[in-house]
Amino acid sequence: MGGQPDYYWVYGPIGPNAGSALGNLLGDPLLLVEAATNAAVKPLLPLWLFGTLLLLPLRSATTLCLLPLLAERMLSDNPNHWSIAHHYDALLWPVLLTAVLEVLGRLYLRSGTHRRAARGLGTAVVAGSLLCSLLLGGISVLTPAYWRPSASNAALVRGAQRIPDGALVEADNQVVPRLVDRTDVVLVDATPRGRDYVLIRSDTRTFPFQTAHEQAERIELLLAHGYRRVWAEDGVELLHRESDEPVPGARIPDGNSTPVKEIVPRDVGHNLFKG
Repeated sequence: MGGQPDYYWVYGPIGPNAGSALGNLLGDPLLLVEAATNAAVKPLLPLWLFGTLLLLPLRSATTLCLLPLLAERMLSDNPNHWSIAHHYDALLWPVLLTAVLEVLGRLYLRSGTHRRAARGLGTAVVAGSLLCSLLLGGISVLTPAYWRPSASNAALVRGAQRIPDGALVEADNQVVPRLVDRTDVVLVDATPRGRDYVLIRSDTRTFPFQTAHEQAERIELLLAHGYRRVWAEDGVELLHRESDEPVPGARIPDGNSTPVKEIVPRDVGHNLFKG
């Protein structure tokens, strides 16, 4: 569905593709354990998911629905999948909370003593969840500065407003959604595309670059081969192509183009709470 067979295959430790991975696991099931524990953050993920709910989901068969989703993350060799900083928890929590409600409901339907215990457990789960939410995100949400965009992100929006409708554009990952409805835009990445406008940061790393230095190098490459800087603010630059001079390494997207597979920076994946 992604268009390139191996683009979303991030399970190198168990095999180069699904078929070989299945064969490897049948021959050596311990590969599952090795792949799920080959980074310190990985075992912390289920500990966080189940521990914050007092391990109650483990008493419900509904939790079995969670296994494919959890395995998809823990067996991955993409460090972005191991933390709770991104959206990868989104499909797990409905299953976890359904399992908790099921367990609490069963306890409540028993004798009076168990009903009091169920109420106590329910209160503890709610209190624990609220406390975790407050510590991780609630304090930020209640801080006025949280709702103000960074100087860099605000500059990206201003730069995007300077790009005319219908233009061919390469743009920073954070601002592409603001351009898709009125321009022909692709993500600015490791390969120059020779487009009319390039909206890029120069001093803040952004996906899919490895370092901010790579972005600065890209800007210098384009300025040396037919582009002109038409606007710059807060580390964001808008370049416009002024000539047909070829850019070294450029590839023009067409129907046969394939996406560039992400290479995750080395400093990603060492913290459960930070992506």
